[in-house]
Amino acid sequence: MHSRAAIVANFASFAVLGVSGVATNIVLSRSFGPELLGAFNQILSIYIVGAQFASGGGHLAAIRMMPLHADDVHRMWATAVAAIVVASVLSLIVVLAMLAGSPLLRSMFESPRVALGLAPLTLALAFSGVNKVMLAALNATERHAAFAFIQALRPLVVLVGVVVMWKLAVSGDHVFLLVPIAELLVLAASVLLLLPLARRAGWRAHWRREVAEVRRFSQRVFPGGLIAEANSRVDVLVLGALSSDHAVGIYSFASMYVEGLAQLPSVIRNAVSARIVRQSSDPGGLWGALPKLMRFGYLFLVPVFVAAALAYYLIVQWSLSPAEQPQALAVFAIVLVCLVVAAGILPLDMLLSQLGYPGRMSALRGVLFLANVVGCIALFHAIGVYGVALSVGVSYIAFPLGALLMARALTGRPAEVRTP
Repeated sequence: MHSRAAIVANFASFAVLGVSGVATNIVLSRSFGPELLGAFNQILSIYIVGAQFASGGGHLAAIRMMPLHADDVHRMWATAVAAIVVASVLSLIVVLAMLAGSPLLRSMFESPRVALGLAPLTLALAFSGVNKVMLAALNATERHAAFAFIQALRPLVVLVGVVVMWKLAVSGDHVFLLVPIAELLVLAASVLLLLPLARRAGWRAHWRREVAEVRRFSQRVFPGGLIAEANSRVDVLVLGALSSDHAVGIYSFASMYVEGLAQLPSVIRNAVSARIVRQSSDPGGLWGALPKLMRFGYLFLVPVFVAAALAYYLIVQWSLSPAEQPQALAVFAIVLVCLVVAAGILPLDMLLSQLGYPGRMSALRGVLFLANVVGCIALFHAIGVYGVALSVGVSYIAFPLGALLMARALTGRPAEVRTP
């Protein structure tokens, strides 16, 4: 089911992504203070949600549809171009919406630094949708090394920029400019890496024929993708609206680290995604292979989680003041326990979409997202930031488990070949 080379490439990407994210948090916290760290993470949270609107599910359509045409390079390229065109139109709409909605965001977060980051954020969103589609096209064509490189490039650019600002004593208020700079570099690198596919297919792509199917699948899968990203950031957004930048900074020091660990299952998922799609017409073979994948997930993820926890303890001792350390450690511990419990099923969070059931994936994610929002708000008022961490941790267990059970119920009936 999984390719060793693909696992290695994606793990290397994750290592760069994780180390870059942790190092960025450390530099921002030690050199510019928890307040700037909190504001920066709130801007990143808005960016991640906005990027989903900018792609409109086109990246998930590419991941699902391109492997189905693996023997037809012309149609693969036409599908990729169609998804890029759809994302370009949606990105323009998102930019206009950001320009119109900036006053509302300023009043919601009531943070001068968050307000300062909205203009660079808007510029980054102009490119983010297309970038997500091109990254998905690399994954769908199983170009794992190229995919891993692009995936690691964005956080690496941000880290290098933060370190340069620190060394040159540049004002921390300029940190938000790193978000659009990273997107521009990702755009340039993605275009270069997709050129071989374009050359093989010929520069003329009959993408108009694919737009309808791309749009149809995107509309079905978009709510689920949006909710998944919003769910991963709902804690920071809730705290940003209900608390101070300083409180968000301490919480996010822990949550961003553990969220990085929560991305590690994507190393496995990305390596097997195209193969799961191809096996979607053979439920018997798929369900025979998934237990091995889940066992591999536990064996691969749990030791990494434990080692990362030990590293995190040392990082907290070095990076935060004694008064801030207990909260950062407790938040991390709460969510990490949930990740360990769900380690084997975490790589299956996109299973419904991969099997051709994007609407059901969106419905499941919608229910669990609402439960998480309610949980974050209610538990924050009850036990503070620890309640928010608990709600988020439970959501890490609930979604992949729900997706696995629903997929089993759907494919347990007489085999039916699913198409976009």
